[in-house]
Amino acid sequence: MESMYKIARTHLPNEFGGILMGYRGEDNDIIIDFDIPELFVQSKTGFTRFADNLNKNIANSYDISKGIIEYLGEWHTHPFSNPGYSTNDLNSMREISEDEKTKNSTPILIILGLNETTYEHNVYQYCSNNLLMFIK
Repeated sequence: MESMYKIARTHLPNEFGGILMGYRGEDNDIIIDFDIPELFVQSKTGFTRFADNLNKNIANSYDISKGIIEYLGEWHTHPFSNPGYSTNDLNSMREISEDEKTKNSTPILIILGLNETTYEHNVYQYCSNNLLMFIK
């Protein structure tokens, strides 16, 4: 989380984010890394990433790990705000869950609410058309 925060802080006052990678355990998804896009569009209230380099990195991690490491979800920031999710966040996670390419019907979403010196975060998982928050 601290690494995400350090990278995200350099993009203030705009939103920023990336993807989460890891593996699926028997009872839990385990996040082991994150990645950021080379190309993106950002504003104070929006962030759109272009996935070319991210897709290559996911495929590479998947191949090297013999299918263990995979795409688990997304992360992004809410500058000068709280880490609650928006309707756009919910809709994005629904789209990801329905995308056959991601092969992930229950993606994870981490949102960092941050400013120049501090941050807080929430971790959600999409399930049955809802974003369920993990207990901190």
